[in-house]
Amino acid sequence: MKILLVQLDLQFYAAQSLKEKRSTLKRIVQRLRSRLNVSVAEVDHHDEHDCGTIALVTVSMLEEATERTIASCLREIELAGDVEIVAENREWL
Repeated sequence: MKILLVQLDLQFYAAQSLKEKRSTLKRIVQRLRSRLNVSVAEVDHHDEHDCGTIALVTVSMLEEATERTIASCLREIELAGDVEIVAENREWL
């Protein structure tokens, strides 16, 4: 069994308030959960309107499948608009 934890630091360029950031982040989290069946949560920078950190976790029997799922997650985030991934940290568990 292969478990991959990915922590992403995000920059929210259009968000002028926490409400705007949370709206964008909520849309991203819901999309990742429903389309790609990953566990995802905001884990840092809760009270900053222009940045945030999320953690993604996925499990598969094959390492390649796990990598594909995370690559799809990264594409979904990039397509969300007004959000840039500024740092990525991967950890195999």
